[in-house]
Amino acid sequence: QGSRLFKVAKLGSSSSGKWWEESVVMGCINSAEDKPGTNSDASLKKDGPPNGGPVSVMSKYVMFMEKSDHMGEGTSSICRKGQDIKSKEFVAIKVYKEQGKSSKTKSVTLMKFKRQIQVLQELQEPFKKPADPKLWHETLNTVKPSEVFMRLIDYSKDAKGEPGPDPHDNTMYVVTELAQYSLKDYLATLREKKNTLSPEKMKRFCKTILVAMASLHAKGFVHIDMKPENMMMFSGKLKVIDVDGCVKMNTKVNIQDSSISFSPCYCSPEWA
Repeated sequence: QGSRLFKVAKLGSSSSGKWWEESVVMGCINSAEDKPGTNSDASLKKDGPPNGGPVSVMSKYVMFMEKSDHMGEGTSSICRKGQDIKSKEFVAIKVYKEQGKSSKTKSVTLMKFKRQIQVLQELQEPFKKPADPKLWHETLNTVKPSEVFMRLIDYSKDAKGEPGPDPHDNTMYVVTELAQYSLKDYLATLREKKNTLSPEKMKRFCKTILVAMASLHAKGFVHIDMKPENMMMFSGKLKVIDVDGCVKMNTKVNIQDSSISFSPCYCSPEWA
């Protein structure tokens, strides 16, 4: 069904009693067929050294190649943990696989890549009160885009400076901030431990999701695939990570458009 945001968290109980013993989640966008731990790095153009050592990405980042750094995988890309060489900030690096010889497949993948970058950039722009007052709420006066949407850090560019394959290795990359866990993972852990959300947490989660949706609407987008795995926790803030389900208002969308993703059980009523 196309691209999907995919996050993985190692669950466990530490000596301090925390649910999340180790947060190793990446802000990566993969397909609905993503499965943690599936290792098909051989399909990547850059496999890295045989010993699993880090590899250079766009001459600005290092991408870790150990098994534990493999965060998620889809039909078209793999997510790995990385680090900014200068700032030492840990980041999420999404690496697109080689697309074979099919020109159509390459064209669709490039289209999805460019669309993803464009939407992520638009979502990070400062809020502006839309002409339609129904699309604005005073709460948004105190909200910053980076507080509700996953932050895009960098992406590969072609020889012309446009979003596309990096000229050095002909590979496409998307670099984003790291997350700790998804709302889906959090709720699954509660079920496993036979715990429930307190009324206070329930209200907080509901408000956060409503503000996120209102923020999308204020920016002129509708979301046709809002679901728990598309909301991730970043340093205590629950943010929207999926952009393949974001569509501009008042535009016609073909259900056969492979650049747009949705899940039948979660898609919006008008799309269903």
